[in-house]
Amino acid sequence: MAVFAVENVAVSNLKDSPMHSAHTPHSQSKQVRILTSKGRRHRSLQKILLRCTLTSDSPDQLFTSLVQVLTQHCQPCCILHYSRNQDNQLSDGRLLYNQSSSTLDSAILSQLKSVCLKCADSNEVEIQPYINIEFVLYAAPISIRGQEAETIGAVFPATDSTESYSLLLQMFVSHVVLWHVLNDSLKNEQQAHDSAAIVELLSGIALSATRSQANQYLANELADYLGCRQIAIGMKSGSNSCCQLVSISGGSDFDKASQSVETLESAMNETIQRSTTTSWSTEKNESTLDLVSLKTLGIQQNAQTILMVPFHSSDNETTGAFCVIDIAFDRMESTRCLLEAAATPLANSLNGIQQRSTRAQAWKSVISKRLCGRTGLLTAVTLFALASILFLPWPYQVSCECQVEPVMRRFVVAPFKGTLETLLVEPGDLVHQGDVLARMDPRELQWKRASLIADQKQAIKRRDSAQASREYATQQLSRLEAERLGLEIELLDHRINNLEIRSPVAGIVVSGTLNWAAGAPLEIGEAMFEIAPLEKMLVEIAVPDAEICHVTAGQSVQVQLDALPETDQKLSLDRIHPRSEIRDDANIFVADALLANSQGLLRPGMKGRARIQTARQPVYWILFHKPWNLLRKYLF
Repeated sequence: MAVFAVENVAVSNLKDSPMHSAHTPHSQSKQVRILTSKGRRHRSLQKILLRCTLTSDSPDQLFTSLVQVLTQHCQPCCILHYSRNQDNQLSDGRLLYNQSSSTLDSAILSQLKSVCLKCADSNEVEIQPYINIEFVLYAAPISIRGQEAETIGAVFPATDSTESYSLLLQMFVSHVVLWHVLNDSLKNEQQAHDSAAIVELLSGIALSATRSQANQYLANELADYLGCRQIAIGMKSGSNSCCQLVSISGGSDFDKASQSVETLESAMNETIQRSTTTSWSTEKNESTLDLVSLKTLGIQQNAQTILMVPFHSSDNETTGAFCVIDIAFDRMESTRCLLEAAATPLANSLNGIQQRSTRAQAWKSVISKRLCGRTGLLTAVTLFALASILFLPWPYQVSCECQVEPVMRRFVVAPFKGTLETLLVEPGDLVHQGDVLARMDPRELQWKRASLIADQKQAIKRRDSAQASREYATQQLSRLEAERLGLEIELLDHRINNLEIRSPVAGIVVSGTLNWAAGAPLEIGEAMFEIAPLEKMLVEIAVPDAEICHVTAGQSVQVQLDALPETDQKLSLDRIHPRSEIRDDANIFVADALLANSQGLLRPGMKGRARIQTARQPVYWILFHKPWNLLRKYLF
């Protein structure tokens, strides 16, 4: 429900008037007491006005009922409604009530319109005394969303207080606004129902197998939704042909040669020629465009109303018409709006059904011609055989790129900080377990060892001297220093005895990070070589992410390496990595398969192709599932 606030009252030209000087505080307080004592009466008035608002079907009926209620509670001289004309300007005013039968004074009307203009501009209630102080002019705005304000102007006899008349006029205006809000809500609700009905009709037409079924469905559903006696649909078969009746609601059979059908088709042809909506009713006993056939049809059908709406194709050509027989007179306007809005979409849907039926009939004729005779029989047998082959199950193979990698990698690192003396292997060399790969330079270690021996002798000398002089603290520190130096000498002896860096496993030197010559410094833990065993190799198969749903561990895979094209290896998938990777700008999942290297021909980095044998699928699925998925990806 809309909430209406009482507008601010702008009183102009009252302070300087004699009537305003009579407004004493005593009279104002008296008026407030009167309004307070009449609270029940005002609540009753609100109920009566609300009842008038809810029961009125048109603005004229609303104004009439509201004016009757208003005049029962006060005595206005006159009430006028100032609406907007085509130029969006306030009109001269439509008289809603006149207390006397005489013509209103033009001076009063002129001043009242000026007050209403000011009210429309300020969007507030305006109160202004008349020139002779006998009357007071009131103007209240009718503010409707999306429209310029209209006004209600009223002339009341001059009284001590303007508050009661102002409140009554605002109540009058607020219920006018309420009626418009409720009416707009009903229209919006009806439009929503109409839109849903159009969508449902289009869906039903799309599901129809033939044009006749679609026409009959449309006629029956429209008649049921609109609540009319009958719906007739006529269509033209060509641009220069006449309109012919194709369906009538309530039954699919009708006599095309009957007089009623001829009259109906004649009325449709007249409507199509004019390409505009026409109507006829017994209330006016005439059609909107004086169409003779439409009037004859109404009399022949004993109908109260006839509504004829043409519909157009997508190229704006009038291709047919809807005929609504015996729709309620108060629903003719809403029915006209609905059919005019739905005409083009419904016509396009019907044309689509017609084109589909035409193509189907053409295919049927071509097939029937092809199947005639011996050649046709042979063609049918061949097509049946091909169709049967398409449904045969066949193993589906997933083709992938693959690469050979070692099962295990061992890194050889520098055992301690020092200087490289010589390198004995290079990447690609085969080594056995324990083979010397490189040798460290011992000179730096030997120099440091000699220095530590000298320091140790000094510590022993200090220990002996302190013991002789009974300096026990110094003697203890010197002894510990000598022991520490002895341990460092043992560490250096161990390093000098293990200067050779040996291979921990047998395999091939995959990589070496040292490209410098002898004498290069090394840090402890620095990687020097990468050695991979060659007894078994790991085949990494790059499965595209679009095919991963068909691949599982344990499936058979056939591997053919580019370096060994004459040999195919049949393996089994051991595991599939759970996370995808990016390789060559493609998203793939890595699947592993073990490959024996008994002949020692395999090397890390070899590439090739792998074909994974997945579950059996129909031949048609194997041939067409990839194009179908691609089509769905970019079109749906």
